[in-house]
Amino acid sequence: MDVKQKVMEAHEIRAELARRKWSKRRFADETGISYQYLVQILNGYFKATRMRTIMTQHLFPENQSNEHNQ
Repeated sequence: MDVKQKVMEAHEIRAELARRKWSKRRFADETGISYQYLVQILNGYFKATRMRTIMTQHLFPENQSNEHNQ
């Protein structure tokens, strides 16, 4: 069964970063998204579906690999 991973909303990403105690700066560095742009996305200034997809895949890489194995 091909189940696509849901792209997280900005508030969900913020909550996950807080749960993991990750800073936005660290997350920006790890994802390769500029810090200023990442903050604007997480504050809701831009919908940025493609960037939120990258963030979701970075937070939950196991879901991505499971999709390919099914």
